[in-house]
This record gives sequence, C-alpha cells and structure tokens, in this order.
Amino acid sequence: MSPQRIQRKRTAGYRLPEGAIAKVVEWILESPADQTPTPDEIVRRSIELMITDVTLTEVGDTIRAEPSREKRAETEQEIRYAAQVYASQVTLDATGPSEQEIAEAIHGGIEQLGRIFGEAE
Repeated sequence: MSPQRIQRKRTAGYRLPEGAIAKVVEWILESPADQTPTPDEIVRRSIELMITDVTLTEVGDTIRAEPSREKRAETEQEIRYAAQVYASQVTLDATGPSEQEIAEAIHGGIEQLGRIFGEAE
C-alpha cells in the first residue's frame, strides 16, 4: 500500500491553535522507541489538545476571575483531564476517522467542556 496525499480543506479565517501540531509532534518524539503511538492514539491526542486549547481560550476570562492562583491552576488541570477523557471516549471509525468525525469530536468536546467550565459559545 503506497502513501496517499490528503488535501485538507482550508476554511477562510480558520487557524489551528498556536503550537497544536508542535505539541503532537513533541508527544510522538518523546514516546519510547518501543512504544510508538498508534494512528488512533495520535488522532485522539490531537483531538484532546485542540479541545484543551480552545476551551482554555474561551473560558479564560472565567478562570482568570478566580482570585486563588491554586484554584486557577486546578481548574486548568481539570480542563486538560476532561479533554483527555472526552477524546479517549469519542467514537471514531476503526479504519481511520474522517475529517468530519474529527471535527465533530472537537466541536462536541468544546461544547461539553464549555458548559462545564464556563460560557463557551
């Protein structure tokens, strides 16, 4: 089976969260050589990071309004953990998720975490 080039659609104005790709690549490179992440794990990690970054951006004002530095850090950690759990439980096609499935997973996670942690629109 030869590699295939996939052309992603580019919607006007859409941008990945800053450093999103670098975070996934760093995670892959830091994995032990005998435990290379599977494509499914890479997709789920990507979904997790996108949900985390967007949710932290959208509820940032709510988090910053908390006077306790400890509670702000705790809330951020809870968001990271919730995104990880959400990404691990999302249903994806076993033969490889489509762009639509990934987008729906990210959107659903952002909505869920927004309802839990603040006003994400």
